[in-house]
Amino acid sequence: MPLEIAFALCALTLLAMIAPGFWLYRGVLRDLRERHPETWQALGRPTVVYYSSQAARRDLQRFVAEGRYEALDDPAFAAAVRRYRGYARVYSAVLGGLFVLFGLIVGMRWLAD
Repeated sequence: MPLEIAFALCALTLLAMIAPGFWLYRGVLRDLRERHPETWQALGRPTVVYYSSQAARRDLQRFVAEGRYEALDDPAFAAAVRRYRGYARVYSAVLGGLFVLFGLIVGMRWLAD
């Protein structure tokens, strides 16, 4: 497989996966803002677009990673966050797999030359 085609397939795969991740992340932020405005305020009013501060994005990621969303006692919100976390894991695994695959393709081509 030519290197250009492999690179294009990797790029297209990652680009195709961005939209669902964005949609899930936007839903989590919307639910947080609408259903738990005090928590949203305490986290620095994070937004999808980079209008919020780096600290707000970091605090939101910690809030999600540490599972503190469970303390809000909102099963629907917790389910939305779990879907987002699951998707983030899948995206990370695919990204890692594509890096390995791309590295193997480049390595094989380099060894063949």
